[in-house]
Amino acid sequence: MFPRMLPRLFPLVLFCASVFTLAQADTWDGWLVGLNAGMASTTAKYQTGPDDTSWFYNAHQTAGMWANGHKTKTDNSAVAGLSLAYNRQTGALVYGGEMGFDFADISLEKSTTYPYNQGAYAYHYNYKQNAKLNGLLILKGRAGYAFGNSLLSATAGAAWTQLRTSMDYVDSYTGSAQYSASHEKRNLRLGWTAGITYQYKLPSNLILKAEYQYFDFGRSSFNTPIHAANGQYIAPMNFSAKVDVNMFTVGVEKQF
Repeated sequence: MFPRMLPRLFPLVLFCASVFTLAQADTWDGWLVGLNAGMASTTAKYQTGPDDTSWFYNAHQTAGMWANGHKTKTDNSAVAGLSLAYNRQTGALVYGGEMGFDFADISLEKSTTYPYNQGAYAYHYNYKQNAKLNGLLILKGRAGYAFGNSLLSATAGAAWTQLRTSMDYVDSYTGSAQYSASHEKRNLRLGWTAGITYQYKLPSNLILKAEYQYFDFGRSSFNTPIHAANGQYIAPMNFSAKVDVNMFTVGVEKQF
């Protein structure tokens, strides 16, 4: 009897196979390659001033220099990048990892002039503080919830950027530089990132993507000496910059 039922079962087997194939195609399992573009809002919080133990500057001068050396600079810059991700799906839960690189050239220069009088003498402190970021390398994990053709995920991981911080200080009297300090520091800076991603799947396994990411690269600092115009050592100057980024991007991905 069973052999005679095979011809009748064959269409059912084909139907089940087609349903299974369709279900597999509609999952989020697999590799994703993508391109994205958007905007990054980057903030640098600067702290600059002489060492509190300086023999040269009195308490009033030191307090004034530190107060005027605490500045914040924010700038908006265009970014564009690419990504490679891998997802696994269990029911409505989707989890995986992603590596990406965003091209960015961000400069956060802040200039400040602070006048002060010392007896009959009129001076000006001039600060030029800067932080530059070149590129963002991102390695993160994700976990999300799939509903219909949509996927909403939370992400967290590590990020690297080529960070260059610099400080120029000039203390001038009647237009001529009396005391000055200048230094630049470059390093590959490690930070952390967290964000949220929304993805919508189109036919042919094309995926539209919108994403917000926050990056915190901590505080980069250095000390550099202040010298008089004749080369005399005056005091150590402290500088630091805390850099964070809020990035919004949209993109398209292809699932394999």
